[in-house]
Amino acid sequence: METLIKGGGLRIAAVAGMLFPALALSACNHPPGKQGDVDLIATLPDGVDVESLAFVLSGNGAAPRAGALHLSKAEQPIEKLITGVPGGDDYALGLDAKSVDGQFACSGDATAISVRQGAVTRVHVALACVNENGGNIVINVGVVACTGGHLVNYTVSPLTASVGDKIAVTATTLKADAGVLTYEWSAPSGAFANPSSAQTTYQCEAAGHVTISLRVTGSSCAEDQSVDVDCVAPSKDAETD
Repeated sequence: METLIKGGGLRIAAVAGMLFPALALSACNHPPGKQGDVDLIATLPDGVDVESLAFVLSGNGAAPRAGALHLSKAEQPIEKLITGVPGGDDYALGLDAKSVDGQFACSGDATAISVRQGAVTRVHVALACVNENGGNIVINVGVVACTGGHLVNYTVSPLTASVGDKIAVTATTLKADAGVLTYEWSAPSGAFANPSSAQTTYQCEAAGHVTISLRVTGSSCAEDQSVDVDCVAPSKDAETD
């Protein structure tokens, strides 16, 4: 199975064994070769624990995939692999949870998600939590003390690509009042079509494990995020075609 670990200043270790079956409606009449997977990573604000997290993946004319992740103990982050998703663009993910102590209602979303056949798309969603008693919003802070929390969520697809092929990377602004953000994509090898764009592509230039890094800078703070991808040598069959 393809894997990817979010890192940098906000490095997240993938949680092994935390993949629960989706309580979902299956999309019908889509041959297996036209499907891909969505690897959901959800993070909660510090100090907020939940026992379950509900999700809905919808869009692209496919039947919605809905389910719940049940946690036996506080986990950070929460991971779910949603398999057999028909390939296409414009999917959206919605997440909802209630804190164990009943004080916080948490939610988050990601839009414009693209799924490619035979590939895994990683989607990171940072949930914001509202204290239902006092109305205070709680959200994790970025690397350099971003007041109000994360500046962006991100998607990456696919997680594995052949040398010469491209990987789509997209950063989506989380806050309507975030102001003007600047983006800086970087990697130790390979190249970006536009390293200063929120949405661009990365091209593998050599076989190996590559960490793609993103720094997002706002008016008074910045945050770092990173994703690990695998670049593989083209198959012999592809070389002889």
